[in-house]
Amino acid sequence: MEQVHTFSIVFYLRIARVDKEGRSPIVCRMTIDGKRTEIQTSCKLEYHYWDKNRGRAIGSLGQVRSINQYLEQFKAKLIQHYSEMRFRGE
Repeated sequence: MEQVHTFSIVFYLRIARVDKEGRSPIVCRMTIDGKRTEIQTSCKLEYHYWDKNRGRAIGSLGQVRSINQYLEQFKAKLIQHYSEMRFRGE
């Protein structure tokens, strides 16, 4: 019987670490087969620009759009690496 593999990616704002400008780092939590790992992104954002349900920045500022675009690219790269590893049987 073939083993079922699980894979998920979630972004969240680490509000416990606010810098002097009131921004918190955006963290990526990746879960593979029930094992979690957290990856720091290079993005920071004010709390009121974060939608915790969607895991994305909200608003119409250019910075917000850039952050969301960066997070999508970040996620795409992780999915690509995961797919390559699964293909190789790792």
